[in-house]
Amino acid sequence: MKYENTVVLEGKKLEIKGYGTAIPFIGAIKRKEKCWGELGIGIFFPESNTGDFWGLLAPHTLIQSWRAMKILEEVDFYDWRIYGICWESAEADIHHNNKHYLDKLTGYFKNVEKCKKARIDALNSTPTAKELQSMLQIMQNRRIDVFARELEEEIRRGNIKTSPLIEKIKEEQGVKTEAIALSKTKTFLRKLGLSS
Repeated sequence: MKYENTVVLEGKKLEIKGYGTAIPFIGAIKRKEKCWGELGIGIFFPESNTGDFWGLLAPHTLIQSWRAMKILEEVDFYDWRIYGICWESAEADIHHNNKHYLDKLTGYFKNVEKCKKARIDALNSTPTAKELQSMLQIMQNRRIDVFARELEEEIRRGNIKTSPLIEKIKEEQGVKTEAIALSKTKTFLRKLGLSS
């Protein structure tokens, strides 16, 4: 993992027993030009110049990843399984099939109360306008789409404010969605013999 090529935003430093200083981060990578990118979270250990990154091909939910990083900043214990657990726990309305992640999350904290507080604090927070703008710009520069519906929902809830860049992302994704729908419709009509 090339840390400097992966990081989108660094979180606050913490000390993890057995690992030393750790820097949680939001990361995004695109392994090949014509490949989907990944967005997720990771930890960099500067003393050993090592780290881990865990990301999803989709959906690229930037705010959820930011909240997952905020949970990760508060952990007391670490192993490679923490990333997906933090990411799933950073969703306010966890699907009933994923509730077990909340139980798993408590194992990374000294006590349940600290775990609950870390999750609630993360869910009640959003990046600053400057952080959000910077993250969105990095994602655009790397040609990795951000899930516009998540941004729209956060704006609707009053958690973030829109910006010209957010409006551009929403418009671009709307055009892509329309093009995909049109293509699927044409394919379907051809299969029915109703179009050439």
